[in-house]
Amino acid sequence: MKIDTTTIEGYESMTAEEKLAALEGFEYDDGADEIARLKAANTKASKEAAEWKHKHNALLDDDEKKQQEAAEKQQQMEQELETLRREKKESAYKAKLLSDGYDDELAQSSAEALASGDLDTFFKNQKKFIEVHDKEYKKKLMNQDLKPDGGNSKQYKTKDEIMKIRDPQERQAAIASNPELFGYQKE
Repeated sequence: MKIDTTTIEGYESMTAEEKLAALEGFEYDDGADEIARLKAANTKASKEAAEWKHKHNALLDDDEKKQQEAAEKQQQMEQELETLRREKKESAYKAKLLSDGYDDELAQSSAEALASGDLDTFFKNQKKFIEVHDKEYKKKLMNQDLKPDGGNSKQYKTKDEIMKIRDPQERQAAIASNPELFGYQKE
């Protein structure tokens, strides 16, 4: 804030030392009085508003209070209903995702994303699921016994079925492809 030198009497005719002394002794209004007055007015207005609100609430009759309480209760019930609907939707989505092979944490996150319409998160989670599923599937394929069965494509479930085969070569092939039924270990 600049000092208005026109408010100092005879400033133009003063010497440099006199101007310096006049400026050092100059007092200007920084608005502190106005700020204090505005704060006091604000405090007074706040108190009056609180008093009027208190008087208004005291003047409400029982019917108006009951109506206001009923409206608040109705609003609370609507919020609870909306919450329950959302939770039901999430639960249904989670059950479906779990049945598709998602782990619990990923299924929960995906279900929440679907229920809220956050498709970006859902698709990110789906990508994670596919990556994990593919790794597990490849691992499973690598651990399988891939020995050919010698052209014997028929699977026998019991030892008696195999023993009823009339052709000795076919019977021997069936025994070889099902050694566990005869107490042998598969090689």
